[in-house]
Amino acid sequence: MIPDQTERVGKGRVRSFIRSRRRVIGFLFVGGGSYVIDVGLLLLVVHLGGPAWLGATAGYWTNLIFNFFGNRFVFGARNDGLVRHGARYACLLAVNYTVTTAVMQLAENAELNLLVVKTLLVVVISVWNYFLYKNWLFR
Repeated sequence: MIPDQTERVGKGRVRSFIRSRRRVIGFLFVGGGSYVIDVGLLLLVVHLGGPAWLGATAGYWTNLIFNFFGNRFVFGARNDGLVRHGARYACLLAVNYTVTTAVMQLAENAELNLLVVKTLLVVVISVWNYFLYKNWLFR
């Protein structure tokens, strides 16, 4: 190979590496932002004297909207699929919610550390959400 070709192959590999990681990085960014919104609104409402349920509700729904539209962008979803994507997202939310409440109830019954269980559960759900977003939800 002549030097010019070697340089092009190297640059191509770097671009390919960055492109392949773009979704993961974007997914983590949106997830982190969702967490900040969720917890931030909860703490803000409670700090202002409101009830925890109101703060949790405001954080939850605002976080879901941010998460949905943020991940639609990250996964390159087309605008003409908004209704289909919304319906699929609602189905995934129902599954995630059911799994979360069942696991947390089992953890409580077993007297496990709820924060540890919840954190591990968020990691597990995030992994399957990533693959479902990529291969099903935003297709």
